[in-house]
Amino acid sequence: MHPLHPSNESHKSSGISPAELAEQYVKYTNKSVFLTGKAGTGKTTLLHKLRNELYKNHIVTAPTGIAAINAKGTTLHSQFGLPIGTFIPDVSFVSNHTESSFVTPATVFKHLRLNDEKRRIIRELELLIIDEVSMLRADLLDCLDTVLRHVRQKKQLPLGGVQILFIGDLMQLPPIVKEHEWKVLNEYYKSPFFFDAKVIENLQPLYIELDKIYRQTDEEFINLLNNLRTNKVTQQDINLLNKYVMPEFRDADLPNVITLTTHNNTADSLNLMALDKITDKVTLYKGKIEGEFPDHMYPIDIDLKLKKGAQVMFIKNDTSSAKRYFNGKIGKVVELCDDEIKVEFDDSSTVFVETHKWENIKYELNVSTQEVEEKIAGSFIQFPLRLAWAITVHKSQGLTFEKAVIDINKAFAPGQVYVALSRLKSLDGLILPQEIQINKILPSLSLKHHESTKLSPGELYTQLSQYTDSYIRSLVMSCYKMGHLLHLSSHHKNSYPQGDNSTKKKYILWADELVTMTQQFVTHAATFDNELNHLLDKQDYKKIIERCQMANTYFIPKLESASDFILQHIAIISSENGIKAYVSELLELESEFYQQIVKLHKFLHSLKIIIEKEKETPAIVISSAMDRLKKISEFSKSKEHHHKNKFRKPKIEKEKKEEPKIATHKQTLHLLLSGLTVEETAQKRELAKSTVFGHIAKLIKSGELDGNKYIDENKLNNIRKLYPNYQTSQTIVTDIKGRLSEEYTFEDVRLACAILEKEKKM
Repeated sequence: MHPLHPSNESHKSSGISPAELAEQYVKYTNKSVFLTGKAGTGKTTLLHKLRNELYKNHIVTAPTGIAAINAKGTTLHSQFGLPIGTFIPDVSFVSNHTESSFVTPATVFKHLRLNDEKRRIIRELELLIIDEVSMLRADLLDCLDTVLRHVRQKKQLPLGGVQILFIGDLMQLPPIVKEHEWKVLNEYYKSPFFFDAKVIENLQPLYIELDKIYRQTDEEFINLLNNLRTNKVTQQDINLLNKYVMPEFRDADLPNVITLTTHNNTADSLNLMALDKITDKVTLYKGKIEGEFPDHMYPIDIDLKLKKGAQVMFIKNDTSSAKRYFNGKIGKVVELCDDEIKVEFDDSSTVFVETHKWENIKYELNVSTQEVEEKIAGSFIQFPLRLAWAITVHKSQGLTFEKAVIDINKAFAPGQVYVALSRLKSLDGLILPQEIQINKILPSLSLKHHESTKLSPGELYTQLSQYTDSYIRSLVMSCYKMGHLLHLSSHHKNSYPQGDNSTKKKYILWADELVTMTQQFVTHAATFDNELNHLLDKQDYKKIIERCQMANTYFIPKLESASDFILQHIAIISSENGIKAYVSELLELESEFYQQIVKLHKFLHSLKIIIEKEKETPAIVISSAMDRLKKISEFSKSKEHHHKNKFRKPKIEKEKKEEPKIATHKQTLHLLLSGLTVEETAQKRELAKSTVFGHIAKLIKSGELDGNKYIDENKLNNIRKLYPNYQTSQTIVTDIKGRLSEEYTFEDVRLACAILEKEKKM
């Protein structure tokens, strides 16, 4: 029985789900994972759960702008400064083509668009999530691999040692590769799909497939979709589909029906023709851009032209407690006002629709806590509606329809037929304008390679222990290596001039004392490192935590003393002239000692997360950061007292200004108690709403907020009925969400569980 998983056998007998396995691999190992599954199996739900619970520094990305907005992340090109063009994994390649730009491992760094902030984020990154990987090109992934290895200075590790979570269904839409690009790329790649990238050979991500379908319940329809995914379509399947041919179909006969087509010009033409038939005047709603929101990321057209009587589709879920509409629901415009639009559904119910704000997420590194944080760079504001007589299959990804005309005889890409049909809840909602021929269905990409490497849940669970062991070892063996601090201190001492009368030269004895101070605890750290190695071999994890707690009690005060020693020196020399460069060097050196303090705090908490399944972010890291900022502020004031107008430390002042960023959930609490809503709080703090809800859940557990104010009483009671069925909190939110109807959001369940967890402890 493995010490990390004492309930190993009970898990096997009860049947651990693929979603649970994926979550545990992401949280408790550094093994990369390819999470896949058919349409409607909960991939997006799991993504949102992970991003709200992960303690690892992580970033959510996607290959395209719209996919990134839907995932509430950013694009790979934007986040990592990747050049636009085709990447050729050959340093000797010389392009003779004029149609496209090509970059290689030898030239890619000339075109990188990476500032210092993004480089710092890359160096601190632990997990990279890439959504919608069916559209991720192999050459783009290899380009990313080259950049990460270089920036992180880990050239021997795939993707620079960053754990990757690939999410997507390869039966969905493929990467876009132009013909002249593929003529070159096919000399290096078997296919343009991400799994044929060179880096995948070394990365070898685990293949985990979600298999429980939430969108469809009709077994006959599910089997048909499975056959489409696996290239096993039979004539019997075609005959079944052709039962739903309605050649005489007219849109007036069945309102609230949308046509799915394969080409943009066809969809645009159908929408404009239908709109022109309405004699009412056109009302134009112009979208609004706040801050930074590139046009290639617009979720819909910035200008929305509507008429009374127009058929429209919602492209967002209703986030209010009423849940009056969902992503893909179709209705008819019955009233157009300046600030709202009235839409009627086929059951005669109506809703007044207001504008929605889509957020462009960017990531920043908090210099005090070394945490990667989400920030809102800009917003796109428009009514969450589009004309809905027709839509392309590509734009229908992620939507759910009750009824649709599927015009797919002109399918031009593998997976288009599957994507179109899988948008429907059942075959009863299918309308075909003409019969489908079996030879018109392009075969989807074969998954034989992945199927051959697919492990059973039992095998994955067994390997989980091995990968967790490996992850713990990598954390432990890297944390107490402090030789770099001695190297930096010695290098700083050697930089003191020998033959001039500079201010810096006068303090060489101080530099020597810093080296001696550093030498003492670095030597002890090396000895402790050897002790940890022996404990790792024994898998004595309880003892490891005990020893690391004791080690932190010893090393953190030593590091704080070194940090104080440097800051005090800055205050002492404040009355000297010509010391701006000298002080800058000292601040950079002090930052290295402080970062080691944060690393020790975070390491110990990470260890407890993995071994003891502790969940909360350690308050001690926040406390340490605040203590440091307080000291810097005090030394700054001391310095200004001695030399008020001669010199100011811009970096110290900058860090002082960033102090409010640290106690982030306390800031949220203050705003909520002042009467602001969740939306207003998120806007005020420039945070994603999901982050604010995370703060609320934490504040509910600590008793600082009354959770009943943030969830409907009936919803709480219904969730309460399901709550006792779960003995572990690791997957409770996802499990309960999967058993509830669509009107329950992930945040509803998360806040309810926080309330119930608080009640259980009372």
